[in-house]
Formats: sequence, structure tokens, C-alpha cells
Amino acid sequence: MRNMLIYTILLGVAFLGSGCSVKSTPPITEFALIGDHGGFEVSSKACTESTIKILEPFGSNKYTINDLYYVVLPYEENSYTQSTWIEPVATMLYNEILKAVRESGLFGNVSNYSSVARGDYILEIEINDFKQYFSHDQKESYAVSHITFTLVRSDGFIPIAQQEIYKKIKTNSLDAKGGVEALNRAQRETIKELITWLDGICQR
Repeated sequence: MRNMLIYTILLGVAFLGSGCSVKSTPPITEFALIGDHGGFEVSSKACTESTIKILEPFGSNKYTINDLYYVVLPYEENSYTQSTWIEPVATMLYNEILKAVRESGLFGNVSNYSSVARGDYILEIEINDFKQYFSHDQKESYAVSHITFTLVRSDGFIPIAQQEIYKKIKTNSLDAKGGVEALNRAQRETIKELITWLDGICQR
């Protein structure tokens, strides 16, 4: 009788365990920022003998973690529970900007923030905003990218130019995927504008 009771308890535990596995948490979808900049058309050759060092982006701490944030207007901010960035926004943006400046050929050498090289110029990157927004009734959505770039001369650390690049792009769907697609488009347009701005500075 005692053995039968133990068997019944074990069977019940096994059944409950199998039930829990059926109701497991859905997998988290990871998204990335992917550059597809193509060839850059630059006019100036004046900076090809110069070097530039690109510093890590700075801004809100939310851009240093993998959470994928969105805002429901006017002031409700949350992060998606089943969607996330594969890497922090600051890291992904930095990698794309570094790659683009190198590919542009504007400067003779482009070093990253961890390099001991000083560089003739320093590029600072401030992330002011990089999120998806929803209207109050959540029937409309758009992505905002707002980044400030400051070019500094290493000799004396004097800022010589600053450019704010703001992009607002409507999403194709009211979900995380739609937001990520719009943010990807925004970062590509931002980087293209950045290269054009740097090209103009080199022509001065």
C-alpha cells in the first residue's frame, strides 16, 4: 500500500513537470543593426594624410544594455519582453560608424577607442535618442534616431565642428520588428549623412 502511494505521488510530480514544460516561456527574438552603406562618394583628398580616432558613444545607460526600448506617447517608456538587441545599441552603432568612416577613405588612418594612437582628429558620438515610438492609441508607430557628432582637434582638444543628425521614420508594422527595421534605415541614413558632413569639413 505504501509503495502504491509513493508511485502515485511520483506519477503526479512527473505529470506536473511535463505540464510545465508545455507552458515554457517563448524564445526571445534577437535583432541587430546591420550596415548596408554601399560605396561612399567623397570629394575631398585633404584629410587622407590625417588620422582620426573615434570614441565610444555616450548617452543614456539604456543604450549600453541589450534591452529594446519603446515609448507610448506622451511619456510611458518600456522594453519588449520577448524581443531584444543582440548587442547594446551603443556597441552596434559604434561598429557601423567605425566601419563606414574607414570604408569612406576620407582619412589616412581610422583608429578605435581602445587604440593607443592619438590621431589628428577625434570624433565624439552622443546618442540622444534611438527608440521606437507609439501614438497614445498605439495605432501608429515611428522610429527616432537623434545623434550628435563632434569633431575635435587633438592638438589642444578644440572642437572644430558639430553636427546633429535627426531621423524620424514611420514603421511598416506595429511591433518590435517594425521598429527595428525603421531604426536600421535611420542608422544607415545617419551614417551616410555623417560621411557627407566629414567630407565637407575636409574640403574647408
